[in-house]
Amino acid sequence: NFTIPENLFSGVVMLVVAVVTCALTTKLKQQEKLRIKRQLTNNINHELKTPVAAIQGYLETMITSKDMTDEERAKFIEKSYAHCQRLTQLLTDVSTITRLEDGSSRIEKESIDLRAIIDDIASEVALLGDDKRMRMNIDMPESLPVNGNYTLLTSIIKNLTDNAIAY
Repeated sequence: NFTIPENLFSGVVMLVVAVVTCALTTKLKQQEKLRIKRQLTNNINHELKTPVAAIQGYLETMITSKDMTDEERAKFIEKSYAHCQRLTQLLTDVSTITRLEDGSSRIEKESIDLRAIIDDIASEVALLGDDKRMRMNIDMPESLPVNGNYTLLTSIIKNLTDNAIAY
C-alpha cells in the first residue's frame, strides 16, 4: 500500500490546475490574435476598396460623359491621381503594420493640417452630386495642425464619411 502525503497531493493538484489554466490562457490569446488579424484584414480590404472605387467612378464618368469640359476632366484626373497616391500610402501602411507586429518599426508621424484633410474629403463628397440629399457642414478652424500619420487619419475620416453617407 502506497500513500501520497497530503501536501504532495495538493501540490500536484495545484500544478495540474496551473498547467490547464496556462493552456487555456494561451488558447484564448491565440484566438484573440486570430480575431484581431481577421478584423485588420477586413479593415485593410475596405480601405483599399475605397480609393479603387473612387478612381473607377472618376474614370467611368470621364468615359461616359462626352460633354465634360477640359477643366472638369483635369479635376477628375487630379482626384484619380490623389487616390492612386493614397493607395500607395495604404500599401506602405500595411507594410508598416506588418513590421509593427514584429516590433521592428513605428508609424511615422508628422505635422499635418487636419482641416485640409477634411476639406479634401468634403470636395470629394461634393462631386457625388445631390442625389443623396446630404450636406457636409464643417465647423472647425480654417487650420487645425495635429501631429499624426496623414494616410491613417485620412483613412479614418474618409471611412467615417463613407459610412455616414451609406447609412
